[in-house]
Amino acid sequence: MTRICRLPRKPKYYSVEPYHYSFSFCADEGEWKTLVKHSPYPLENYPSANATTTVVADDKGVEMSVVCIAPHVDKTDLLTQLSCLVHEGVHIWQNAKRYIGEETTGIEHEAYSIQKIVVNLTRDYLNKRGPREEEPVNTVDPAPQE
Repeated sequence: MTRICRLPRKPKYYSVEPYHYSFSFCADEGEWKTLVKHSPYPLENYPSANATTTVVADDKGVEMSVVCIAPHVDKTDLLTQLSCLVHEGVHIWQNAKRYIGEETTGIEHEAYSIQKIVVNLTRDYLNKRGPREEEPVNTVDPAPQE
């Protein structure tokens, strides 16, 4: 009997420029363990909330944000999934600003920064956990039928 097991993926790291602050989307518990194993902060198990952004740090105190989306969110409509990613993307932006001590930024700079964060989060989420052709996603009907 052949047994197929899923090999753990290496997490991808992204940077919030020009802040030199990193973030990653954590697709599963294996990636979570890889991302947090060197953190000096006490961390709980793999988060169980719908969506979370957790700040972790290496042994030198360099912080980064880790976004986790619960597996049951994959079964919701695409709009719900994307709204979770946007929400967590804003938290990454807030963490990056806090990390470097930045209090004010231009509104256009802030909007472009959050947009870039969300694009990277969304791409990583869809590549790792997004819908496959054989698994259609229920979408929200944009207009009610009369």
